[in-house]
Amino acid sequence: MRRERLHIVHQQPGELARVSESEIYAIESTEGEPLEIRKVQRSDTANHEFLATVEGNNLVVRGQRGEAMFKPLPPRWRLHQGRRSAWRAAAERDGAVVLDEWSFSLQRFRVVEYRLTPITAGEWTESLVSRLPDLPVEAKWLQRIEWQVERVEDDGGRSQLYLDARFDILAEHSETAGQSLWLLACDEHCATSNIEAVNHVYQRLLRSPYRISDSALNSRIRYELEWPDSSAPPPETADQHVVPAKGGRSGYLVTVCDRCGEEPMPAAKVLQQALENNYWLTLPDAARATARELVSGLADGDISRRGAMNRLTRYVTAHMNEVASYAGYATADEAYRSGEGDCTEHALLLAALARSVGIPTRIAMGVAYNNERFLGRRFVFVPHMWVQAWTGEVWESYDSALGSFNAGYITLGISQGEQDAYLAINNALVKADVLSAVQLRRRPSP
Repeated sequence: MRRERLHIVHQQPGELARVSESEIYAIESTEGEPLEIRKVQRSDTANHEFLATVEGNNLVVRGQRGEAMFKPLPPRWRLHQGRRSAWRAAAERDGAVVLDEWSFSLQRFRVVEYRLTPITAGEWTESLVSRLPDLPVEAKWLQRIEWQVERVEDDGGRSQLYLDARFDILAEHSETAGQSLWLLACDEHCATSNIEAVNHVYQRLLRSPYRISDSALNSRIRYELEWPDSSAPPPETADQHVVPAKGGRSGYLVTVCDRCGEEPMPAAKVLQQALENNYWLTLPDAARATARELVSGLADGDISRRGAMNRLTRYVTAHMNEVASYAGYATADEAYRSGEGDCTEHALLLAALARSVGIPTRIAMGVAYNNERFLGRRFVFVPHMWVQAWTGEVWESYDSALGSFNAGYITLGISQGEQDAYLAINNALVKADVLSAVQLRRRPSP
């Protein structure tokens, strides 16, 4: 069995530090065949435990509530020992190997390509020290580096691994939020000493071309958005019209408005999916009872779906702690029990409460404009999540975290609350930009 533990300290400006921990336990046979893998995550707001076991030709993944998900086993799936053996075999051939690796965050197997290149200790030491001048060059593990490995994931993610003669990982380098991140072999003193903080969240704030007035936010605004993922453009919704940018420019013109979008009517199966529970949108019985009590007149037609959503939105606003906590990605169940979290927990809880009383919902992911100071900066678009509910005519937006929906919201993706969709949007935001924002005015009638 192999155990890997990651201990992270988060601290937002002006707030106390918060700790999150993640542990992975992997069990393999003596021949390197994967048998079982478990992940445990702990933080103030998000606590998850997954167990994945090999049963026949499937990987059976169970969450902490016992629900099972079956994934067919790919032939190239490897854990630690099996991966080392594959690297060793590749080093004796052409230095390339493709493996399948399970991701609990993405809830799927991903295809990963590795390319191995021999490297001398002198080359490695000189290269590393030039980028990390505070690193002690006498560290013994530096002299053990024999292989540099380029790692490429099927979604384009890249990193570099540095291995010793036994093909054990001694260092890893990647880019995160546009910044360089090194994971290095380190003793306990090194691991617990003070380090320079990475301002990760700032890389996902989009700067506004100028201050947008409240009157403009309450009207109609057309944005020119530079968006890196042409395969997943911003979606067309009832409150958003999207067309490709003209003149050969990459990106999109996104008009945020009141009912100017051209989203088609949803199919029956789409509305059915928007009523179903999943791992992220599950509630305890007490929360369901609260929701039924809040909208008791919904079934009899005494209140509309729009009225019910307004009541549920106000309830979530009051239920959640006014001070946001940015540690982790909690489920709707955890958000209800703890009352802690940020916009993600607000959205998941509101969506789940609405589904529990028969209102189809989906999660909108994108950015929201902020004129006030956010983490020390003003006039920025902040990464955000909110809820869109099917009220019988269109998908209408509701936000228990920031308040009333306006033209400062740009929808970049739609999900059923799953974490991998949120991570994909967050990663794309690093390379996104708002190039212009124009208020559109209607001509007065004659």
